[in-house]
Amino acid sequence: MPTPLTADDRLAIVDLLARYCRCIDFKRWDEITSFFTPDCVVDFGKVMGMHEGHEGVRRMAEMIGGTGLMMRHYSTNVMIEGDGEHVDVTSYVLAFTGTAAGSLMPTTGRYEDALVKRDGRWLIRRRRGIIEMPGTV
Repeated sequence: MPTPLTADDRLAIVDLLARYCRCIDFKRWDEITSFFTPDCVVDFGKVMGMHEGHEGVRRMAEMIGGTGLMMRHYSTNVMIEGDGEHVDVTSYVLAFTGTAAGSLMPTTGRYEDALVKRDGRWLIRRRRGIIEMPGTV
């Protein structure tokens, strides 16, 4: 029988989402795989493709880092369903991107994640990023 999802689990999951955003925004590419299981799948569709495992996540980070864009991500409306070992998480994301602080443009979307708890830590096993490009909503 699975263990129940605790308030501490919920806080840790929200913290994981925030730390992922900070990692992207502050170009902490050496930390990016620490949020994912080794067998993860990250799918950003036509915009950024699908990436598998830690090596795929590293390649995704190189791709994002190679754009030279300044980014600021905000996750909100975090909905968590599951138990103390596996959860599905849906969250909205607002991302501002541009070449400098004064040029940041907003984009909205959501993350649909499957997380697992391994050795006391929540990790992303599957992430589907749905980016709502202007005119597609």
